[in-house]
Amino acid sequence: MINLSEASKEKLRFGSYCALGGAIGIMVLGAFWPGWNLASTTRERVDERVHAAQLELLAPRCAAQFAAQPDFAGRQDALKKAGYWNRANHFKGHEEWITLPGGTEPDQALVERCTALILETPTKAASAI
Repeated sequence: MINLSEASKEKLRFGSYCALGGAIGIMVLGAFWPGWNLASTTRERVDERVHAAQLELLAPRCAAQFAAQPDFAGRQDALKKAGYWNRANHFKGHEEWITLPGGTEPDQALVERCTALILETPTKAASAI
């Protein structure tokens, strides 16, 4: 058995605490280091950007198809009066306009973006004034 003096034991204890503190410090610093991400975080960010790009591409097409329908002015007024939760119902029969590629359900963000574009579109009657 090794006999250590009290001074050696104190140095060993101090060194162990320093090593433990350094390891914890490196883990904390590493977790918040700029640009260092977990794969799951990177995947979430990529998915968010892909979704935003899909909205930018598909919303104008949706609005153009909605505007090409007969009685656009009446449908636009009904859409203005519709609540947030009820807007997707105004696309019944045309769910493909508000469904993302590969999706099976209408995307609420696409519904909102498309609706915003539709409500910005002046009607032919209003533009004739």
